[in-house]
Amino acid sequence: MLETDFVSKDQFDHHDYYRFMRKYGVGDCVLMDISVGKDTLYFVLQNSLADDSPQTRDMPHFHAIRTRLLTAVQLAQHIDASKVTGMAAAFQTSNIGCIFFDRKGLVTLTNPKADALFSDDLRISRGEVRAGSANETARFHRELKIALQAPGPTAETLSAVRLSRTGKRPLIVRFERFGTQLTDVFSHSCAMALIEDPDEEVRLKPETLMTLFDLTPAETRISLLVASGMSAVNIASQYGLGYETVKSHIRSIFQKTGTGRQSELSALFGKIRL
Repeated sequence: MLETDFVSKDQFDHHDYYRFMRKYGVGDCVLMDISVGKDTLYFVLQNSLADDSPQTRDMPHFHAIRTRLLTAVQLAQHIDASKVTGMAAAFQTSNIGCIFFDRKGLVTLTNPKADALFSDDLRISRGEVRAGSANETARFHRELKIALQAPGPTAETLSAVRLSRTGKRPLIVRFERFGTQLTDVFSHSCAMALIEDPDEEVRLKPETLMTLFDLTPAETRISLLVASGMSAVNIASQYGLGYETVKSHIRSIFQKTGTGRQSELSALFGKIRL
């Protein structure tokens, strides 16, 4: 669209905006709609006062430019969407709920773990996250707004948000920002919220412990029991093992994991999310 198609010469000559633009040698422009899906985007090709105004005969060239821009935007968004989908899957593997947001603060993607936490106390309405109380909803969106700011030395510090639940401990939500202000224009998502459920028991996969610490199958089984709070005496009696055998396994477990006490082993295993 040519600016001359909807702005009169009188407006160009007398309107304060165009007077201001002329001070800096800027003339009229060509406006290109490069919107993709629900994301409204425009590209403005600004003309210099020293150059002739764009004419109708130039429109085929502008259409060609617009076609290339549309292709570039679609490609950039597709690549970014693939990256975000991969991040969501990674958090799912770690049993962490995540919600992704666009630059307007609207939800773009959730992983199954986050979906399982939605209830009357936490829901998505018209693309926005709503908590059980108005105060917590306001706090959530205040932190989200900070996360959507461009990263840099002047960016505000992000804080965790607590979301109350009926009959359960509150969910803990932490926000993360990513990308830059320029790439946000073409991004699928610009920030994310990570949700943790304090009531959920972390269930470690035995194969993960065997790979990380080179534990034997027997040591893996015993390490999980020790980390859960069971003593060597209880493990031996409950599972029909010799007490000295269990103690030997525990010594080997402590050596391989770099721990020395049951509490240290529990704390170490509590940090493993895979």
